[in-house]
Amino acid sequence: MVKRELLEKDHQKAVIQWMNLAYPALIFFHVPNEGKFPVQYRVQLKKMGLLAGVPDLFIAKSSHFDGRTYHGLFVEMKRNNKCKITSKQKEVMEKLELHNYRCEVGYGMDDAMKKIRYYLTK
Repeated sequence: MVKRELLEKDHQKAVIQWMNLAYPALIFFHVPNEGKFPVQYRVQLKKMGLLAGVPDLFIAKSSHFDGRTYHGLFVEMKRNNKCKITSKQKEVMEKLELHNYRCEVGYGMDDAMKKIRYYLTK
């Protein structure tokens, strides 16, 4: 039997399930900016504020570490460490960091959970 590699969405679903169990009092959500939509709908989404490059998940909790205070954590999910962020994702994440939001790339569910746990325990 051939073992199928998990997709990015599978890793993200696992992280959300873990967050719901481990941190039920926190507010966190997915930013649905992926997908192929008809041109007219994408134009409408852009007018409504859709921004390419925004990370997949946001955790609305401040934290203080590494000499900085962060307003919240953004996590860009990737299936594994062979998958790289796009130039647009890098640009958006750098801008978010300038405004005191922590940004991480989660290379699979285990890496994402480790980085989220680290952020939340500071």
